[in-house]
Amino acid sequence: MAQTAHPWPEISRTAVVSTAHLPEDLAQAMERGEDTPFAYDRLPYGFRLFVLGDLTKYPATIRPIAQAACRDGCRWLEFDADVDTMEGFAAWSW
Repeated sequence: MAQTAHPWPEISRTAVVSTAHLPEDLAQAMERGEDTPFAYDRLPYGFRLFVLGDLTKYPATIRPIAQAACRDGCRWLEFDADVDTMEGFAAWSW
């Protein structure tokens, strides 16, 4: 890992993917601030989900991409409206 100018207590990684990888019903529920089995933040351009820990409670529609982000050492998975889709993961048009 590269040296930093400051001794940060922690630096975390974020995987960023298209909001197309998020089903519309789940996106709408998060936009309304509904409770989900995972921690998330609403962003001006999408959502950020916490992807450490037990991912078995994540909806089956997004579990594979959340598991992939976690396996790759990411703490967060960000769904961004301005990012391209990734091959190998489900995507929806909405």
